Amino acid sequence: MKRPTVMGGILVAAVLSLGSIPLGAMLRIILTPDMAVRVCILFLALAYSFWTLSGRVRHVGTVTLGVSMCVLFATAIALQWSFFSVLWIGITVTWFTRCIVRYRSVGIALVDGAFAVGAMSFAGVALGTTGNPTIAIWCYFLIVALTALLPAQLPSAEWSRCKGPKASQNPFEQAFNSADAALREIIRRQAVQ
Repeated sequence: MKRPTVMGGILVAAVLSLGSIPLGAMLRIILTPDMAVRVCILFLALAYSFWTLSGRVRHVGTVTLGVSMCVLFATAIALQWSFFSVLWIGITVTWFTRCIVRYRSVGIALVDGAFAVGAMSFAGVALGTTGNPTIAIWCYFLIVALTALLPAQLPSAEWSRCKGPKASQNPFEQAFNSADAALREIIRRQAVQ
C-alpha cells in the first residue's frame, strides 16, 4: 500500500470542502434542504473512503468494502435516518476504511478513532463559530489528514516479530497473499486482452 502523505490529505480536504459547495447547491434543487445535507455528508464520506481505497495495492476485499459502503449509504438515504445518525455513519465508515487499509495494530486504529472524534469536535466548533459548513468540512478533513503521520503498527509489535520474511506470516496471511497474487494475475491478463 502506498502510504498517504499529509500534503495529499490537505489536497483531499481542499477538494472535498470546496466540492461540497456546488454539490450542496445541486442537491438542494432536487431534494429538501435537510435531505440534501444528509446526502452531501454521505457523498463526501464515500468520496474520501474511495480515495483511501485507491491507495491500496492489494485488491482483495476492496470491491466488497466499496459495495458495502454504497449499500449502507443507500439504506441510510432510503430510510431517511436522522442527521446525527448519518453524520456518525459517515465518520465511522471513513475511520473503518482507514483502519482496514492502513493499520495492522488495534492500538493505532484506536488512536485514529480519537483523531476522528477530535476532528468532528473541531468541525462542530468551526461550524458554530463561523456558521459556514465548508469551513467545518475543511477543518474535519484537515485534522483527519494528520492520520498520515501514524505508523502502521505500534513499535513494540515490530520488535516482537520473528526475523525473516516468511516467519512472520501465519497461514491466513499466506492465503491472503496467494489470493491477492491470483487476483493481480487475473487483472493483468484482462488488461492484456
